[in-house]
Amino acid sequence: DESGAFPIDLIRQAASLGYLGMRAPQAMGGRGMDHVTYVLGIEAVARASATMAVILAVHNSLVCDTLASAGTAAQQAAWLPRLITGEVIGAFALSEADAGTDAANQQTSATRTPDGYSLTGRKVWVANAEAAEVAIVFATTHPTATTVGSIGGRTISAFIVPIDTPGLTRVVTADSLGVRGLGCMDLELKDVRVPASNLLLGAG
Repeated sequence: DESGAFPIDLIRQAASLGYLGMRAPQAMGGRGMDHVTYVLGIEAVARASATMAVILAVHNSLVCDTLASAGTAAQQAAWLPRLITGEVIGAFALSEADAGTDAANQQTSATRTPDGYSLTGRKVWVANAEAAEVAIVFATTHPTATTVGSIGGRTISAFIVPIDTPGLTRVVTADSLGVRGLGCMDLELKDVRVPASNLLLGAG
């Protein structure tokens, strides 16, 4: 917490013990834990380090669980085994400066292109972003849509975005008052192109 360093060595060690795939399907190499067992595991880690507990919760709950429950078979096969082993660290990019975690008011947009989508916007306080190789990024695909299932009259979708995609920049944020070491950074997206197969959630 004093140095603010992302504990990558501890994360690799945790991966070797199965802590990066706690609820992930056993068929993919995960532990397949039920919710109660998973929560007890995170609680035990949190007694030693809130930072480690949050890193693991983001990776497990917000990235792996999302892929396992909402990803296509191809998306799961491409990402889950690598996330479970720790070869890849995951981040979850929902929050924005003027919207917080209120998805209905976010400004990040995803515009349809001939072969996919172009994402533009800025996500803030993205935990794990410093070391992440992939992020689940939320964006509005139809700002004026009133389709069934939309949020606040807008369709909100989620995309699998590799961090090294051109147009995506990691931005260092201001120091926090505690729980440092989460690898929190902003993600700035300027015409970040992803294929249609990277669409995870939403009507598109």
